[in-house]
This record gives sequence, C-alpha cells and structure tokens, in this order.
Amino acid sequence: MGISSPLAVVCSFWKDEKLSLFNSLLKNYQVEIDNLAKRATFGENLFLNIYQNQKLYEGPVPYTALAFMAPEDELVSLLQNLADMDVTRCFR
Repeated sequence: MGISSPLAVVCSFWKDEKLSLFNSLLKNYQVEIDNLAKRATFGENLFLNIYQNQKLYEGPVPYTALAFMAPEDELVSLLQNLADMDVTRCFR
C-alpha cells in the first residue's frame, strides 16, 4: 500500500518538529531584525541631534581648508578616500 504505520508516525513527527523549529527560527530572526532596526534608528537620531545641536551644519566646508594645507598629491589621495567613504555629501 504505502508507508507503514510506524514510519508514517515518524515522518509526521519530523514534519511537525521541523515546522515548530522553523517557526521559532523565524520568530528569533524577526526579533533580531527589530533590534537592529531600533539600534540603527537610535544611532541616526543621535547623529542628527549632535549635528543639529552642535550646529555642525553651519561649519565651513573642509575642502577649502584642505586645499590650502595639504600638498596636491596628498590632497588628491585624501579627497579620493573621502569620496570612497561618501562623507563629502554631509558637507554640501
């Protein structure tokens, strides 16, 4: 006929066990994602508060000061590093 009765019981048990394990794994994964989202939001809010309260947005653009202080080859490499980090968009 088909699967014997003890084998069917074992297969059924493992299906249920896998489902419960998957559900707990999914729940733990979602908890971790929520924790990471809270952490990112906290960090962004903290940076924004520091940026606004310390009036960093009113500061001078560092490019002009770097242009006068650094030799040209060092300036190019420094600006390239800044461009790679995408930090320069904060100072526009």
